[in-house]
Amino acid sequence: MIPAWLTEHYSNVETLLFTGGDVLLILFGVAFLLWWFIIERVWFFFGPSRHHRDAKRLSDKLELVLAWEARWNMHKALWLRKRWVSESHIRASHGMMAIKGLVQICPLLGLLGTITGMVEVFSTMSITGNNSARLLSDGISRATYPTFAGLVIALSGYYFITLFEHRARRESAALREHLLLPAHMRK
Repeated sequence: MIPAWLTEHYSNVETLLFTGGDVLLILFGVAFLLWWFIIERVWFFFGPSRHHRDAKRLSDKLELVLAWEARWNMHKALWLRKRWVSESHIRASHGMMAIKGLVQICPLLGLLGTITGMVEVFSTMSITGNNSARLLSDGISRATYPTFAGLVIALSGYYFITLFEHRARRESAALREHLLLPAHMRK
């Protein structure tokens, strides 16, 4: 037995999909892909084993750098540090271009859905010869669903873009500060 509230929500989503047109289906597909990337980044930044894994990796790297410095090969040690900071930043920024691109596409797809909906409303009115203001207002309200959906999806994506970029910059800066300090300044 399916609960009544779930059936009601399903029928609301079904009504929205059929009312919004084909572009709304494409928009929801883009939203699914966007949230796939967002969930991957959330898992990367806030996953359960993240801190233990990073602490182990950092301690191994510091041991290697200290071994290079002990052999008086400071240039190689500095090169390794800079490389690790760069690799860490690349790893933290992975997938951000895809998220940004999908967020930018959402409002455009919403606008496309509204335009196609308006064209459909006006063509239906011209074919039937019905110039009712009520028919026009119903058609316009249905045509704006894709724009609304595109903007809501884009705004939620912008929040996560800001969060992930801030987190990546903060982690890269902390690693840069920790790895690029001279040996005599470390604890």
